[in-house]
Amino acid sequence: FNQVRGSQSANLFLSPSSVSTALAMTYVGANGKTKEEMATSLSYSLPEEKMYKAFRQLSEAMSTGDEFRSANRLCGQRGYRFLDAFLQLIQQNYGSGIGEVDFENETEAARQEINAWVEDQTANRIKDLVPLGCLDETTRVVLTNAVYFLGTWHSPFDKEDTHDADFFDGKG
Repeated sequence: FNQVRGSQSANLFLSPSSVSTALAMTYVGANGKTKEEMATSLSYSLPEEKMYKAFRQLSEAMSTGDEFRSANRLCGQRGYRFLDAFLQLIQQNYGSGIGEVDFENETEAARQEINAWVEDQTANRIKDLVPLGCLDETTRVVLTNAVYFLGTWHSPFDKEDTHDADFFDGKG
C-alpha cells in the first residue's frame, strides 16, 4: 500500500482483486516462458478455462453498480494486429474489448481518450489516471485499471461525538 501511495497524502483505495484481474488480462496475451513465469509469480494453478471463468465470476460478484466499480480496458495502437483469439478471450472473460488509439501520431489525444474513459467509468471521480508524459510514440498497448468505491459506513462517524484533546499512544 505504501509503495503504491508513494508520497501522496490524498486518499487511496486499492483493490487487490481489481489489480489481480488486470494482471490476469495480460496473462491471456502472454506465451511461452513469460506465461510460465506469470503463472508462477501470480500463483495460478487452475487450468486456463477455469481460471478465466473464475475471474469473470469474481468480477460479476463484486460489481455493485453505484458503490463499487472496477474498470479494466486495453487500448492498443491503431492498425497493430492483435491476435483474434486474445481479443475474444478478453471480451468473453473480462468484458473488455480493445480500444484503438493512435499513440504514434496523436499521443496526447490517446492519453486524453483513455482518461475520458476512466472518468466515465468512475462517475468523474478519477481524472488524469494516465499522467502527462507517461505515453510516447513507441507505446503499443495500455492496460487501464481503475476502481471507483463510494460506500457508506455500517456505523457512521458522528462529528458531534468528538472534541479537541491531547492524544496519547499505547505507552501513555
